Amino acid sequence: MNNDKTGGAAFPHVSTHMDRTGMTLRDYFAGQALSAFLECSSIRNSSDHNFTAELAYRVADAMIAAREKGG
Repeated sequence: MNNDKTGGAAFPHVSTHMDRTGMTLRDYFAGQALSAFLECSSIRNSSDHNFTAELAYRVADAMIAAREKGG
């Protein structure tokens, strides 16, 4: 497994033209969590977008930690 706290690249590929790996797995997981959160009207209608973004990344971090443990 990748020991990088971001989980590494979400969609890794080898390219000789660019030195970019794209979004991290952490970013991808956070985006997926955010999408689910926005289905909840109390979160969608909240004005505290910073909290929602931070929550999405906390969930992403937990998902990466579980993945590293094999769960």
